[in-house]
Amino acid sequence: MSLIAFAHTPRHPHIMAATEISFAPERALESLLYVASRLAHPTVHEVLKIRYFADKLHLAEWGWLASGD
Repeated sequence: MSLIAFAHTPRHPHIMAATEISFAPERALESLLYVASRLAHPTVHEVLKIRYFADKLHLAEWGWLASGD
C-alpha cells in the first residue's frame, strides 16, 4: 500500500513536494516496540501518541514520515 503526501521540503520551505509513502510492517513494529521499551509503564495510547508526534515533527522537518507508514 502506498499513499502520496505533500510536505514542505527542508531546504525550500516555500515549495511543496509530493512524496510516496509506502508501508513497512516490520519497520512500524520495530518503532512501536522501541518506544514502548523506553517508557516505564507503556500503554497503547502513550506509544501511539508518541509515534504520532514523532511522525508529525519528522514530516515537518524532513518532508517524509519517520515510520514510513
